[in-house]
Amino acid sequence: MEIDNFYKNKEVLVTGGCGSIGREIVKHLLKLNVKKVRVFDQNEFGQHNLKLDLKDYNNVEYILGNVRDYDSLKPSVRGVDIVFHVAALKHVPFCETDPIEAVKTNILGTHNMVELAREYAIDKFIFISTDKTVYPISTMAATKLLCEKIVLNSRLFNTSTKFSCVRFGNVLKSDGSVIPLFIEQMTKSKQITLTDERMSRFFMSIKDATDLVLKSTMEAKGGEIFVLKMKSLMIKDLAESIVEEFGPRLNINPKDVKTSYIGPRPSEKLYEQLMSEEEIPYAEDLGDRLVIKKDSIPNYNKRIDKGDYISSYNSKLSKEQIKKMLLDLDLLDEIKK
Repeated sequence: MEIDNFYKNKEVLVTGGCGSIGREIVKHLLKLNVKKVRVFDQNEFGQHNLKLDLKDYNNVEYILGNVRDYDSLKPSVRGVDIVFHVAALKHVPFCETDPIEAVKTNILGTHNMVELAREYAIDKFIFISTDKTVYPISTMAATKLLCEKIVLNSRLFNTSTKFSCVRFGNVLKSDGSVIPLFIEQMTKSKQITLTDERMSRFFMSIKDATDLVLKSTMEAKGGEIFVLKMKSLMIKDLAESIVEEFGPRLNINPKDVKTSYIGPRPSEKLYEQLMSEEEIPYAEDLGDRLVIKKDSIPNYNKRIDKGDYISSYNSKLSKEQIKKMLLDLDLLDEIKK
């Protein structure tokens, strides 16, 4: 089935619809002739800005509420075909210092959404997860792992709803990503702080992330975790590329920008994994993606290239490739604001 036909005339709910990923999902859905998109978010100002941005569309409903509040969620779920559950606390240091808040939003909020999806027999429920759930060492990662468990195990309780997950790597230009931080440090103090020169990460564009979600939703049968194959880069190379490419455009001599190493933050890894070694027997290679099917018969002889799911093994983008990627993001106008 073509993706346009799959989403045509569907009613879709996007929680956290004012965040960078949620906004992009909403905008993509509106291009696919959905019947209606319901944007659920507690961010009043974000709702206002999104409404202005989408003023030409009359099939968007803006709902102010918090996923922690079961009663405020109820009206938004009734009559929906598909739920994209994006709302979450994602900032690792804040979740580390206030873990109970992460539990309330991420775990209890997801439980609320799952229960309502079952109650109203939603067709498909897609949870937006993170590669940090693999061998989690931070509060944020641990809560998102429990969310995966809640979502995937919900299919076992006599429900018609197809529950699936999509794991992201780091999303370029998203809210809270490292690129805006490096740019701010360069322009304000001419000093960039890095944690460790060995640190590597998987990266994806917001468009790639959204395409992964929409495509995987169409194929989801319930119980899967979809993972996009991504390129990786060294964080040190990313920082240097930002300075070298955008410094001169802002009348900053790259040689004047100093780099200091402050050591990894609490619960921060040197590299990321998209899936665990224990998940490999359940994984399938779809070409552009990997899919983990816990309901499948495990194949313990299966081998998957480590470069496809461990950032330290993945071939890294060169600085020239990183610079091209940065230019493609159209960052210059935002830098000058």
